[in-house]
Formats: sequence, C-alpha cells, structure tokens
Amino acid sequence: MLTHKLITGQTLDGTPVEVRVNALPLTLMEAYLAAEFDVAAVITLTTGQDPAMLHPDTALEVVEAAEELNSPFAERLLARAKKLKARYEQPETPSRTSSPTSSVPVARPTGTPPKA
Repeated sequence: MLTHKLITGQTLDGTPVEVRVNALPLTLMEAYLAAEFDVAAVITLTTGQDPAMLHPDTALEVVEAAEELNSPFAERLLARAKKLKARYEQPETPSRTSSPTSSVPVARPTGTPPKA
C-alpha cells in the first residue's frame, strides 16, 4: 500500500516544486469525502500546502494522485456505510387505509346502457 506519492510540478511563477501527496489516515477520511469536489481542499488536506501557490496543472496532478491514494479506502468505507444503513432500515409497511387486494372499478364505455 502506498503511503504517499511525489509530484514534480511548478508554482504559479514557474518555479519547479516537488509536492508530497499523502494517503490519509482513517481519522481524516470523512473530511476527504466531504472535500472531494473541492480541489483546493483536497490539496490542503493531502499535502498541507497552499493550493493557491501551485500552477493549475500541478494542482490537478496533485488531486489525481490524492484520488489514486485515498479513493479505494474511501469507497470501502462508503460501501460499509451503505450495508449498515440497509441493515438497520425498517422495511416499508403498506398503508392501513388501502387493502392490498382492492382495485379501482373499471368504468363502463361511454354510451353503454346500465345493467339491469
């Protein structure tokens, strides 16, 4: 299991930079899941660096590395949460006001005389 990945990139002014992207511990996984759609938050969480200092291409490389390192574990946690939720959910019960065998009466076609 990888614990980190090094990304060679650039800062906004073109200075070469090496960024260490970390696999997160369990205690930060909820924060990672909440931040997944926020590029800056993922960078801050997984590198400890200011995302505003990174060139956009480097920032995206960092986010891709963060996803590679953290998503498999995050997906396992989410699958576990779904199983737990399903285990404790109550099945829906039919409403007491309707009968499971009742049906809507069929209307007669227009122009048909009533049955005697």
